[in-house]
This record gives sequence, structure tokens and C-alpha cells, in this order.
Amino acid sequence: MKPSETKKPELTEKKIKAIEALLREPRIDQAAKAAGIGRATLWRWLNEAEFSAAYRDARARLLEGALIALESSAGTAIETLNQVMADQTAQASSRVSAAKATLELLLRLRDSIELEGRIASVEERQTLSVKTGRKLRITNEY
Repeated sequence: MKPSETKKPELTEKKIKAIEALLREPRIDQAAKAAGIGRATLWRWLNEAEFSAAYRDARARLLEGALIALESSAGTAIETLNQVMADQTAQASSRVSAAKATLELLLRLRDSIELEGRIASVEERQTLSVKTGRKLRITNEY
């Protein structure tokens, strides 16, 4: 290894166990107990850059997995809502609830797509601003 290269330190087995417990347990004291460490130790580790970065990465991977699972069932959920809305024998309250849920999801999705577009536009202009040395100007258009 060259002197300029730094080796990334490995987490200890106890710290890995603590991260796993943090992902499973709803409270810090429960996670500490499950990991076999004291609560103060877990708090101290959470304030360490290496440990907190590893915990953030583990949470991000867990959330990404949950998102993938939800995305795979989205088609079925939409079909179910459509079936309930179209079912003339279903109670009116069920049909209204399905219609309302569908419209709310549509609006949230539209807002998310619009926000992603706006963020991408700002990031693109920021990159261009850095490359050209020109000041970034924010507008409502994207």
C-alpha cells in the first residue's frame, strides 16, 4: 500500500451486531440490550463517524430493499383499487375510499416526479455554473 492510500478501518463484530440490533429494535436501549452492550456505549458509537456512516449505509440498504418490495406490489395494489372502484356490488364507502386513495396516490406521484425534475434541473445548472464560473440563478422553471 502506498503511503498516500489509507486503509478503511473495519468495524468490530460487536459494532456490526449493534448496527443489526439498531435496525431491528425500535429504541436505543432495546438495541443496546440486544447487542449485549451498554446504552452509553451505543450512544458513544453513534457519535463516531465510522460507526454512524456504517449505520446510515445499512439503513439505506434496508430502506432500498423495502422500496423494491413495495414497487413490485404496486401493480397489484392499483388493480385492487380499480376492481373495488368498478365493483357495483361493493359498498359505496369502499368504492369512494378506493377512488380517493387512487387520486391521492396519483397526486403524490405527480408531485414526486415534478420535484425530481426540478432537483435535476438545479443540479444540472449548478454543475454548469461550476464549470463556467458563472453564478447560479434559481428560477421556478425547470
